[in-house]
Amino acid sequence: MAAQKDVDQWAPLLTELLQVRQPELNRRLVDAVESSTTPIAPDVLRDCRIYIERIQLRLDHMQREIDQFLPWLALFQHPPALFLAGNSADPVRIAWQVLVDALPASPLLGEIRTVCAAGRIQLAKLVALLVDPPVTILDTEARQWCDRLELGLSDARIAVRTLLDDFTDVADQAQSFVDTMEFTFLFDPQRQVFHIGYNADAGRLDGNYYDLLASEARIASIVAIAKHDVPHTHWLHLGRPLTRLEDGEPLLLSWSGTMFEYLMPSLLMHTYPETLLHQSCHGAIQRQIDYGKQQGVPWGISESGFYAFDAMMNYQYHAFGAPGLGFKRGLETDLVIAPYASVLALSFAPQATFANIEHLQTLGLMGRYGFYEAVDFTPAHLQVGAKQAVVRSYMAHHQGMILLAVAGALQGPKMVERFHAEQSIQSVELLLQEQIPRHALIQFPHETEFRPVRQAPADSSVQPWRVPVDTPMPLVHFLANGRYALLLTNAGGGYSHWGNIALTRWRADTTLDDWGCWLYVQELDESTGATSVWSIGRQPAGGRAENQEVIFHPHMVEMRKRERDISLHVEITLAPDDDVEIRRIHISNDSDRPRRLRLTTYGEVVLAPAAADLRHPAFTKLFVESEYLPDNNTLLFRRRPGTAEEAPVFLAHMLVGEGDLLRTSGATIPQMSRVQFWGRGYDHALPAVLTGAGVSVEPPAGAGLDPILSLSQELTLEPRRKVTLIAITLVAPSRAEALSLVRRYHIPTTIDRAFLRAENAATQELRKLKVQGGTLELIQQLLSLLLYPHSALRADATTLASNRQGQSGLWGFGISGDNPILLLNLGEEADGELLQSLLQAHTYWRRRGLQVDLVILNRQATNYGQPLSNYILRLIRQMESERWLNQRGGIFLLNVDQLNEADRILLQTTARVILSGVNGSLGQQLSGLLRQPETLPVFTPGA
Repeated sequence: MAAQKDVDQWAPLLTELLQVRQPELNRRLVDAVESSTTPIAPDVLRDCRIYIERIQLRLDHMQREIDQFLPWLALFQHPPALFLAGNSADPVRIAWQVLVDALPASPLLGEIRTVCAAGRIQLAKLVALLVDPPVTILDTEARQWCDRLELGLSDARIAVRTLLDDFTDVADQAQSFVDTMEFTFLFDPQRQVFHIGYNADAGRLDGNYYDLLASEARIASIVAIAKHDVPHTHWLHLGRPLTRLEDGEPLLLSWSGTMFEYLMPSLLMHTYPETLLHQSCHGAIQRQIDYGKQQGVPWGISESGFYAFDAMMNYQYHAFGAPGLGFKRGLETDLVIAPYASVLALSFAPQATFANIEHLQTLGLMGRYGFYEAVDFTPAHLQVGAKQAVVRSYMAHHQGMILLAVAGALQGPKMVERFHAEQSIQSVELLLQEQIPRHALIQFPHETEFRPVRQAPADSSVQPWRVPVDTPMPLVHFLANGRYALLLTNAGGGYSHWGNIALTRWRADTTLDDWGCWLYVQELDESTGATSVWSIGRQPAGGRAENQEVIFHPHMVEMRKRERDISLHVEITLAPDDDVEIRRIHISNDSDRPRRLRLTTYGEVVLAPAAADLRHPAFTKLFVESEYLPDNNTLLFRRRPGTAEEAPVFLAHMLVGEGDLLRTSGATIPQMSRVQFWGRGYDHALPAVLTGAGVSVEPPAGAGLDPILSLSQELTLEPRRKVTLIAITLVAPSRAEALSLVRRYHIPTTIDRAFLRAENAATQELRKLKVQGGTLELIQQLLSLLLYPHSALRADATTLASNRQGQSGLWGFGISGDNPILLLNLGEEADGELLQSLLQAHTYWRRRGLQVDLVILNRQATNYGQPLSNYILRLIRQMESERWLNQRGGIFLLNVDQLNEADRILLQTTARVILSGVNGSLGQQLSGLLRQPETLPVFTPGA
């Protein structure tokens, strides 16, 4: 610091730093690390290494510049002894001093060539006084020193001339850019303001305008007027809406209420005291400070990155502002503080800015390379329990503004002076000196103008609904307890999942729907030996029953069927606390004679991720082992781990009867082989095991080639009697836990409590999600179309045929293409009710572990304000779904005018359901879903 103002000491000090202090600093750091008694954190060591490297590089760079442009400084540190010998009247001594005076320590860059020329003249005079040829060592040393200085001065002149020529070229290029920059194509001559921009993809101008004076775009306005690209009247057409904060002086309103809009122009343009712009800047700063105090956070709100990520884990970017300063709605919903926004205020409020910078540092905003991008206090952006999150990135644009603001505060407004040094700018700078109006109309923007979609009070309980048995596509009901998931269709198909593990095999077959866990009922006629088989659901036996109905409850599925005076009533649910699937089967004999029946369960065991089973089902079957536990009438399956990291899975399937029903009835017959169950030449409607051809005396154990779960129970029903059987499927991570659940659910009261708890849990969840009566039915109908592909709400055949891209075409949007895609076309805020319904459905599915990609296509033309995009984001936040933006199985927001035609076709092709805001509510768009197609009568040939 002592040498800071002593220019002559700069070069010696730099030499000392390079040769002495820097090596000493390295040694001390090494000693400190080696002598430390406690381990030093790796990040501290890494920071020390980086700082040492940066210091060394900076010192080396400074030395190179001195050697290149001021070569005499290093030579003057070690002058020849001959030049210092003798008395002050010695001619050599005098010439040496004149040379030193001719080569100053810190000339300006433009003066170096002149200095070098003058130095060479004096050097030549000095050399003329030297003995030629040298006769002593001192003479030789002096002449060699002079030769080095001569070479250095010559090289310095060339280097400076090259650098100045480069500077001139850069200046000429910059001037050329300004001269050739054409603003008129963005200028609307009728409105006298600029369009926001030009959409190159769409080939049209943006429909919105930069029409406010409180905007960063006023820099472009000044430049355009100075270049005579637009008339002076353009400045008068910029809007000047005024507001007043807490009975203070009036100030301009901006669109977003950001510090960027108010203060960024001051980095380049004068802000004259006692003018409208100057007062607006001060007022905006004071409002930001006051709002920060109200929220208990630092101040400085502007457009910046925030704590949300896209599919590539990049931070997202948005324009945030202080409520009361901007017209934009929803400014109060987010709280993101950007350090650059407060540093911009250095020249207006230095003390407040310094205090705010210290506050930001205490929150960890200072990184290795300066201030991080922002700190996010918005609860919707944060993890549960977190109060804030630092956006650990550096944006070059914002870092550049920080550097300019700091430079302006330390060295004065040099960039502003350079800008106003242009004569064209001087000709229009009076426009910046607009006085403060004293009698203008004051406006107050509505800080909470956002109106969420109105919701009716949710019913305390959602009533069950009847589902048609004959439908154009399977209608599904999805039950889950957070771990165990069960999908059931109105025909009886479906699957069971445990996390990402498929317990039973399933394929989405819209036509047949013949994949699932079946319940066969078989009547054995002892007098004739004939058998008749039907299933509790429509599948797999098929055919039409005398009377059949399916009822979906929030917590269970109910199926009723009457066939040959036998009434079947099945209730299917999941235990909310245990990973247990319960199928309670009531069988009634409504006839006047005894009936001998056999109940048979069936399901194909997977115990592997569904994707792996889909890719190679034969391979996944090889790892499943099975055994029969006769004491509990239970089939137990386990998947043999393929790797050390693979967690074990145990699946149990059992039949439970009332009292001693299973002991007094016929024997229970277990089956664990699909080939043996079906037999050769048989089908789903009548497998071989029901004809007796596939029955084995001893059930196989160990690893089978094609494992299934199947238990058959024979029973005799007296006239007008009713019995209840319970088929239970459960899963656990260990054999002991699986057997513990088997024992617990052999108790009938446990099963009754499970149904009651499931109903209570479903009621509480629907109340929390604010699901109204009828909404759950629509959610499940929509899910039916997503899981079972159907043409009802898909793209038309022409669009499907015109697609030329594959699944990889979706990856650029962060969409994997592995999950069903629900596509919503949204054109205006009035369609928010439909969006809210879909967000509600998406939340319902997501809580059950069901992944659906909701893609929202914003059909409003892209513009600076983005009102519809902002509305969508606010509604997403209101539904607490923001963390699912751009996530797998999440929500994706795209703009139609930013997509090319091929991408638009691809999205429509891959979407299993396409909805549009112009077509009404979700209920209206699903209203014709169950309408059966009209068919021609059976052709009967004439005589």
